[in-house]
Amino acid sequence: MRELRAGGDAIVLDFHGVAFSESETTSVAHELRSAVLRGRLAPCDVVSSAQAILIEARPGSGLDELGVRRVVRRARRAFAASHREPETATDVGADAVIPTVYDGADLAEAAELVGVSPNHLAQAHARIIWRAQFLGFAPGFAYLVPHPASPLRDVKLLAQIARRPQSRPSVPAGSVAVAAGYGAIYPREGPGGWYLLGHTDAPLWEPSRREPAMLAAGMLVRFVAVDSAATHGPSAMQNHVDSGDPKMTDADHRAISVTPASLSVLSPGLLATIQDFGRPGLADMGVARSGAADLPALALANRLVGNPEDAAGIEITLGGWSARTQRAVVLAVTGPAVDVFVDDVPVGSHATIEVPAEAVVRVGTPSRGARNYVAIRGGILAPQELGSASTDLLSHLGPRPLRAGDEIRLRSDELDWPTTQLAPVGSSPRVVELVAEVGPRDARLIDVDVLSEGHWQVTPASNRVGVRLDRVGDAPLPEHRDLPGMLSEGVPLGGIQIPPSGQPVIFLADHPVTGGYPVVAVLTTESLWLAAQLVAGDEVRLILR
Repeated sequence: MRELRAGGDAIVLDFHGVAFSESETTSVAHELRSAVLRGRLAPCDVVSSAQAILIEARPGSGLDELGVRRVVRRARRAFAASHREPETATDVGADAVIPTVYDGADLAEAAELVGVSPNHLAQAHARIIWRAQFLGFAPGFAYLVPHPASPLRDVKLLAQIARRPQSRPSVPAGSVAVAAGYGAIYPREGPGGWYLLGHTDAPLWEPSRREPAMLAAGMLVRFVAVDSAATHGPSAMQNHVDSGDPKMTDADHRAISVTPASLSVLSPGLLATIQDFGRPGLADMGVARSGAADLPALALANRLVGNPEDAAGIEITLGGWSARTQRAVVLAVTGPAVDVFVDDVPVGSHATIEVPAEAVVRVGTPSRGARNYVAIRGGILAPQELGSASTDLLSHLGPRPLRAGDEIRLRSDELDWPTTQLAPVGSSPRVVELVAEVGPRDARLIDVDVLSEGHWQVTPASNRVGVRLDRVGDAPLPEHRDLPGMLSEGVPLGGIQIPPSGQPVIFLADHPVTGGYPVVAVLTTESLWLAAQLVAGDEVRLILR
């Protein structure tokens, strides 16, 4: 086993090329999660994959590497003591049975690729016993691999089906798919490049359940061909958490419907979402941390109004947000320097502002920087999903983005008055320097130092998922070594991923939990918050260390 650094707050345990079984990887990951839950290991996310485990702590907190090593040693000893011979086809059951209608949009094309009839391919898929190897990509999305007891001829047949040449922008929820030897079911609608063989109505992801994900690492799955997938009834994939969420009291839930609104949104601008500190600790279910893209900016806004730092606020992208107060409120706006007005009177940002009832608050567009944060004394009272009110744009978790006419309700503002009512405003240089620590997969590039040559420019395709960069001038792009394809594995916040095009992607708050391209460097915590404020056209210099 190799330990690969993934920035200051994460490591990758790499089992590639060592005598380490898939079951043992799952066992070690399970023991790491259990250690976190029992308080024997500092809070962190644990993302297992076929040949690696990513362990990632909260940004800026550092990682208890000694504790991780102790847990791994204990888990390996326990696995060795309980190891038994592989199961045979006669003694393998199933933890989940998925009723499937084999009517997928790609069934005929996939069958033609491997030289069989569509019916033959469907039967082969159903005869395989699948094991959930790990979860990633999206909430509840399990990467399924054939169990050793599966018919070898069927496994070899399915293994010939690679990923589609081009990814679809939208794959229907419940789609049963295969690619590159893996099987999967799409819990929710979203992009995907796998071949679609059929569909199911099995409830793969329901946040209101005690265990939202139907499948978990290590579970055995069988697909059963049916004429109608409605055997399990419709999937209840709702976009709000049930009333049992631990951070929402019964009084809070009643207040959402009966508390008078404090603000009425007049304009959301380009994009305005509710954000807090996100959903840490759920990456093993495919759930990203999400939360404010610039956590220190949200924390500062909350301090200026006397809220807990992690209270929910409003993240505004590129300004243009305005709202009318329905009662007097106290608020603060942070992030990049920006004009703030109350009834067209400039009041300034980065300060505690008392706003009377029936006034209009307007946040302008920052001259530099992408995201401003509005904190309101008392904190926003919003429906929570999996312990957070944050809007995750990739996974579609949490409240939808704000719209004109939305009413924003607040918790009680009976708090201690803030100890400070004014904060300094940072400046943004013409070329933003981002510092990154090399690793964990820099060896997959011919020369990782190419990243630090010349300047990069932020492209318009950037968003809360990631900042996409393109070259300025004629400096070379990084190139992949001629190595076998990389298996999907966990990716850290702030990771710099290099796809085959050579154009880097820097992962932000809503990034996918796993990815199949190499992460060759990870931003320092300070640079991560700088990256969250980049806009299209900004120039960037990457500094590797």
